[in-house]
Amino acid sequence: MPLCLSSGARLVLDLAALVSVASPALAAPIQRFNCGPAEVRVTVVNAGEAARDGRYEGLIEVQHAGVSTLLRYRDGVDFIGATCVSLPGKPPRIAFQAYCGGSACRDRDNWGVVDPDTLRVLLVPSEKNREEAARLLGEPLPSVPMRTLASSGQDAASDGLPRQPSEPLKRDQAGLQVFRTAEPQKPASGDPTQFAFSVGDRNCTVSHKGLGRCAGPGAAAWRFEVPAHKARITALYVHVMGAELFMAYELSDDEASWGQLIRLRPGKGQPLWRVPVRGLNLAAPVQRDGDVYLAALAFVARVDGRSGRPVWRLERGYDGGGRVLSELDLVGDLVLVRTLDPSNRASVRVECLAADLGVSMRCPQLPE
Repeated sequence: MPLCLSSGARLVLDLAALVSVASPALAAPIQRFNCGPAEVRVTVVNAGEAARDGRYEGLIEVQHAGVSTLLRYRDGVDFIGATCVSLPGKPPRIAFQAYCGGSACRDRDNWGVVDPDTLRVLLVPSEKNREEAARLLGEPLPSVPMRTLASSGQDAASDGLPRQPSEPLKRDQAGLQVFRTAEPQKPASGDPTQFAFSVGDRNCTVSHKGLGRCAGPGAAAWRFEVPAHKARITALYVHVMGAELFMAYELSDDEASWGQLIRLRPGKGQPLWRVPVRGLNLAAPVQRDGDVYLAALAFVARVDGRSGRPVWRLERGYDGGGRVLSELDLVGDLVLVRTLDPSNRASVRVECLAADLGVSMRCPQLPE
């Protein structure tokens, strides 16, 4: 049914919970861009009493000619973000996603689409709407810079919103650190059968099936699992932060490759949390100020090292162009992802992203 708005009217679509339509105390937008004739703002605000429990409200507001459409998300939504899609011969569309953060949450679905000319909502997020989104937006679906409501809400405290108390994040005083590459141990031919590394005075190994063991003088051996999901581990990176061990690793089942980031506590057999990496050719992750930055082909993310929740995440469809990932780096406020064509080592391509939001940025002149 068409949405008819009079001049100056505001349409409020509350898709997550029934909340007041009263104007919230807005913080600075975490995203702001133009799409066609409309201005788009994505904002995280204090959700009143709910914020005391660490919850915030995500708003997507589309304005054009004195009229606005406002979409509000709170309960059941942990990530929110939007982008503009402009395809040749087609009118522009505002694409957005809003979804929860658990392992069962459908982050490949939950698409929303808004027409910036009429302000009509053409699609609302749901658990099985990827095909409908592709019909409206084309394939491959766009990359949407996502932010967590929790981290964005806490960032908004500087704009007058109450900061939520939280466990202090342990910050590595050494600043920027790159994960170490575990030494692959392989037979005369074939993939590695296990990986070796050391943590302090302990020598550790992880088999290609994900069975881990660390042993040292005067201490009982610590056995743990690195979830491999019936695949095999083909590359492993390790990093110690505080008293805990972080591992990022690539997996393959001969049909596909992907990765994971996990956090392990010594003495415990299972990871405290795990973060999927939906891309192949995982680069050595980088840690700075307690957050872990990950990159693989068609995938880049910044992860809160304490909770395991992505601060932001970008996923793209791999174009099969034959490029490989060569390096992930942080320079000031920029995340740098370098790829190259193996047949032409001089063909290095650098992509720059804002470290705080994950949005694409123009790369400055960088030293070799």
